[in-house]
Amino acid sequence: MKHTLLAIAFASASMLANAAVFDGKTVEFQYLFPNVNSNYSSPISVTEGTQANFTPYFKIDLAGSNITTTFTYGSTWTQTAFNGFRISDVNNQLSDFTSFSILTNTGVAGLSNANLSHDANNLYVNWNGLPFTAGQSVTFTTSVAPVPEPETYALMGMGLLGLLAARRRKAK
Repeated sequence: MKHTLLAIAFASASMLANAAVFDGKTVEFQYLFPNVNSNYSSPISVTEGTQANFTPYFKIDLAGSNITTTFTYGSTWTQTAFNGFRISDVNNQLSDFTSFSILTNTGVAGLSNANLSHDANNLYVNWNGLPFTAGQSVTFTTSVAPVPEPETYALMGMGLLGLLAARRRKAK
């Protein structure tokens, strides 16, 4: 019996949802400069499949768990306390962000994961003082805390009812 319950616990933990972060969700893009508390641009709502443009510098796309910035202009970002953007879960549609890192980078020399930060509801990219190249891109990837799907709860409940019924039959 103990082994059965342990197996059920491991199986249910492994069935937590790993759906793409941005599937059907809306987040807010905002450029911050000259520090993280200064809004350089008005917020723009971005949904997977739509595009935000920070004209004339780059456009941003969401796909699955990735954020891609494609540069339409080349130069060097001004050196200051913060020169970058924030992606926010302002509608509270996502679970807490748990990681944020660079997936691919052909557009910003010197950019590393040290330029990225996150908290539960925000992703920050600070590329102050770094050069960027027109026609190139950077793709970031993120993940959120897993949330069990409703089907997982239903299966767990049915399994527990089955175990209780089997135990009751065995006791008789």
